[in-house]
Amino acid sequence: KVRAGRKVLDTLIEHDDGDGLTAKQLAEIRKVSEATIHKQLTRLEEDGYVCRDEQPSTQMGKRPDVWRISEAYR
Repeated sequence: KVRAGRKVLDTLIEHDDGDGLTAKQLAEIRKVSEATIHKQLTRLEEDGYVCRDEQPSTQMGKRPDVWRISEAYR
């Protein structure tokens, strides 16, 4: 679990150009399910490594949350 979370964190560090990434984008890069990525991101968020920018709902539905590396780990 720790290794998988570390790989997600490394992927986020490597691919985040400052705008953050969605769980779907990370899942596509890592070639794993979005649910797996979401679990790992939630764990990383609880541990303070990443933060989530919750996106507002629109008439078309909820937009995906954007994930970023926490300031302390940049």
